[in-house]
Amino acid sequence: TVTVPTSDFCWGVQIVKHLMSSARNGENAQNGLLRKALCGDMAPDDSALDTGLQDLIAEWLKGLRSDSVLETFRERMARTSDGQQKQFAQVNELPTGPPGVTEECRVRLMPGITCHCEEGDEFADFSREVDGQHLGMRVPKSAVPLIRALTCRPQFVADLPGADVFEK
Repeated sequence: TVTVPTSDFCWGVQIVKHLMSSARNGENAQNGLLRKALCGDMAPDDSALDTGLQDLIAEWLKGLRSDSVLETFRERMARTSDGQQKQFAQVNELPTGPPGVTEECRVRLMPGITCHCEEGDEFADFSREVDGQHLGMRVPKSAVPLIRALTCRPQFVADLPGADVFEK
């Protein structure tokens, strides 16, 4: 797993997540604010809602410490890592087959997709006629002839220009 630092790692976000974790697991969890409907006929009036929210936050603030915020974060990351490891194990148990595209396959661009790539350039621009969307990609110079040969007409991979079978 590669972890990329984001705003989710800042103290403000961690404190809110800690509050929600504490609210779900604390004294207020069973009969408190989180178990009540917040709209419709069953919703408490504004005064009761304010009181419930103040009680919830007051209870949470009594036990708020940096080490408890960090521990809640560690627990959440451990659950995330466990889930990723289980998912990785499941994917690795799937049977693998032959490559999806071989030299005997035919390939084409979808109808309505065009590609513009100048000879000797290292950039290909794929565009969709319907909405004008563009997808720009850096490409190795050796792949430019292959990319320039792509059309909406199916072609055998073996017939496409290029010496490198892995590029094809």
